[in-house]
Amino acid sequence: MKLIEFTDFIKDIYKFYRYKNPPLSEEIETWLLEVDYIPGDALPWILDNLKHTKDSLPRNLPRALDQQWHLYRDANPEKFTRAQEVADYNCPECHGIGVLHFRYTDFKTKLKYTAIVICASCRSSHKKFGSILHEGGKVCNKNEIGSYIPSGEYVPPMLSLTKQEILDRGWEFLEAENPYAEKVEQN
Repeated sequence: MKLIEFTDFIKDIYKFYRYKNPPLSEEIETWLLEVDYIPGDALPWILDNLKHTKDSLPRNLPRALDQQWHLYRDANPEKFTRAQEVADYNCPECHGIGVLHFRYTDFKTKLKYTAIVICASCRSSHKKFGSILHEGGKVCNKNEIGSYIPSGEYVPPMLSLTKQEILDRGWEFLEAENPYAEKVEQN
């Protein structure tokens, strides 16, 4: 999404909720960094959906936009082809999965543990999982009619690292399989 599209969106939503003064351009630019992966053509749908589902302007607008982006993708699956997914999630470190796997040893017990961190090289985790990995929050499960219901469990914010930062800490980086790689059958 481009800054001009996002600025127009912010002005429209503030006007709808009858706010006299839209946020400063610095605030808009900061918010854009959080949601820049959302394509501009999704903004009219998101604006319309916010108008029909929220009685007031959401306090955390980037989080609300992220949630609306996931609803938009669910409501418009025909707009997302495999090629689009590959383009959206093309990261050399996590292959678009959004998380990096690593193994470390607990020096007290000498046990080896496998864990994950958010891939700091791309924003795929934000696109796939929303803001819950970055900020923590309640886990929601999708019910049979497509609504999200809080399960009551809480997820703490996850650490965000690059592959090199994992190696610098002395941990073993575990290469994930690229889900978008072409599969070649062996005869």
